[in-house]
Amino acid sequence: MISTEKLYLIGLVFVFILFILAVIDINKNVYKGNKRSVYWIWLLVFFPIVGPIIYFLMRNKLT
Repeated sequence: MISTEKLYLIGLVFVFILFILAVIDINKNVYKGNKRSVYWIWLLVFFPIVGPIIYFLMRNKLT
């Protein structure tokens, strides 16, 4: 059985990977040279768990 600490660690790694992928995608592809990228970065900083999820759900609608 997986202990609670291991589950927290797995969740933390997953959130960190999503955060990094979102930051890379914002800077590389979607809003290059646009003020929107700053707003998305702030969303990720202030809401690190749900921010990347919101970004990846909204990304296709905003381009």
